[in-house]
Amino acid sequence: MTEASDKLPLPTKILYGFGASAYGIKDNGFSVFLLYYYNQVVGMRADVVSLAIAIALFVDAFIDPLIGQMTDRTRTPIGVVTRGSMAPLFPSRLPGCYYGTRRRPAPRCNSSIC
Repeated sequence: MTEASDKLPLPTKILYGFGASAYGIKDNGFSVFLLYYYNQVVGMRADVVSLAIAIALFVDAFIDPLIGQMTDRTRTPIGVVTRGSMAPLFPSRLPGCYYGTRRRPAPRCNSSIC
């Protein structure tokens, strides 16, 4: 890359920021509902749940750039997208294939309201 092409124009930065804001909203909403669930439903103390969420975010802040750098530097015959990044896709589809294709048993009640 040349020195002139290293700088992104301002509209690109702004649009990238708008795209990243969706992840921030999702993550904040997830944390709020996770805190509510563990506090109200499970019965854990709010400070313990908050500490667990904070530790997870802290560790994620350091792990994500490391994994990103590792995947960016990995070169395979199929390109930058490695087999390691595509491998989790297939096992995660197996439960859906199983539950989506199996026959459901008939209800076992004799009344008309099952």
